[in-house]
Amino acid sequence: MPVQDEDLPFVLKVESAFRITGRGTVVMGVIDHGTLHIGDHLEVIQPGSAAAAAPLRLQCLGVDPAPRVTGREPALGYPIVIFIGPDILPDAIPAGAKLQVAGPLAGH
Repeated sequence: MPVQDEDLPFVLKVESAFRITGRGTVVMGVIDHGTLHIGDHLEVIQPGSAAAAAPLRLQCLGVDPAPRVTGREPALGYPIVIFIGPDILPDAIPAGAKLQVAGPLAGH
């Protein structure tokens, strides 16, 4: 298992995105590096996207270990679920994309 490096920015490799009734859209993936905190602003980097394309931006509203590793703290190399709320549709975050820490969202 790689060592967590808190000096690196948070990056998550997206495995899937889906809706949970009452919670909205969630993203499941594996932590590549860095640390995520509730309230962090994130951007979605699409696989093979052009550098000029503006990334989708969102905010982390909650984090849970993925069901298959229940009982463990979110850690490097383990899957986690990130709650991003009802405003973003799951189709906007495809498998293979990456979530990375971004600056604050406009208007926040």
